[in-house]
Amino acid sequence: MQKFILFLTLNLYFACLSQAELNLVKNTKPGPILSLDSALKVGPELCQNLLLNQNNIHEFKAQAVRFTNLRNLYIQMTKLEYFPAFIRTLISIRGLYLNFNHIKEIPFWISELSDLEELDLDENKISAIPYDVFKLSNLRRLSIKNNNINELSKNIGKLSQLEHLDLRGNPIDKIPSQISRLQHLETTLID
Repeated sequence: MQKFILFLTLNLYFACLSQAELNLVKNTKPGPILSLDSALKVGPELCQNLLLNQNNIHEFKAQAVRFTNLRNLYIQMTKLEYFPAFIRTLISIRGLYLNFNHIKEIPFWISELSDLEELDLDENKISAIPYDVFKLSNLRRLSIKNNNINELSKNIGKLSQLEHLDLRGNPIDKIPSQISRLQHLETTLID
């Protein structure tokens, strides 16, 4: 099996659909996605949604790409094994959807994404939710179902805006009492 690499470079010109979306889901062009240069026509600062689902991408190499207005990033079903480093620069990101991959850990810098409202990491290989996730004060939706998480930290009570929590399919034995502090929590799914 070939491993494909997605290169993001400074001189990208994006073909954002409706001036706001770049959709490369199931990329139909022959060969791997090596560069977005040929697909892009307007600057990355205009993109609000980037969809890279169902591509055989194993690695991202980014060089100071400026997705300054990116609101939602979808990298689902790509066999990705880690959070791409360029995500750290997405200061306006609201929704991060990295489900159905092979990710093993959540990076410490996740807390730098202070505007993040939705984090979907379903169907990965994550074994722990690090303290840095509990610093995401605007997080409304956290879904990490079907991973390998065996403990839910008492720090869950710090996610004061959380409305939806899905931890189904994880071997969690005990739910901390601090979950009762979540006044906005409407849906809790744990088995």
